[in-house]
Amino acid sequence: MEPNYFFDMDGTLAHYDRWVYEPDGQPWYEKIRGTHYYRSLLPHMRMVDLVNGLLREHPEQVYILTSVDVPPEIFYEHTADKIHWVNRYLTGLLPEHFLVVHSRRPGKGKQTKSDVAVEILQRPLTQTDYLYDDFNPNLEDWRTYGGTPIKVLNGINHDRPDMQTIKII
Repeated sequence: MEPNYFFDMDGTLAHYDRWVYEPDGQPWYEKIRGTHYYRSLLPHMRMVDLVNGLLREHPEQVYILTSVDVPPEIFYEHTADKIHWVNRYLTGLLPEHFLVVHSRRPGKGKQTKSDVAVEILQRPLTQTDYLYDDFNPNLEDWRTYGGTPIKVLNGINHDRPDMQTIKII
């Protein structure tokens, strides 16, 4: 079976500003509303180079799998800005391989990144389905579904001795 590669965006392909997610009484998405925050994020070039290499060799097996967990009135803004970022740095990505999940954290009754991948692939995940992500709950869920999680170490998060890792900073 051919491998499939799924890549998270925030903290994996792109740097993000930690201040956005620090609690201060205001929802994080309100802090960046109207700023086109996602368009301007700097790339983690090691990851962008990895993805672009895979896109040159196997474009049909590479996916961006990102969460956009915001109220409906700003969902389009955030999604459009992420698409803009992908079009700038990952020009070989097939448009239908940009996938969005609406919840950031797996939980009861919420669609997960694993659910989206199973739906797209039209089969259960296998060990040849890789998720590169910096967020433990997504990685743990991916493994539960049968895929191979790869923890991306971005200088903010911590190592997982029970998972493959890739250090990007």
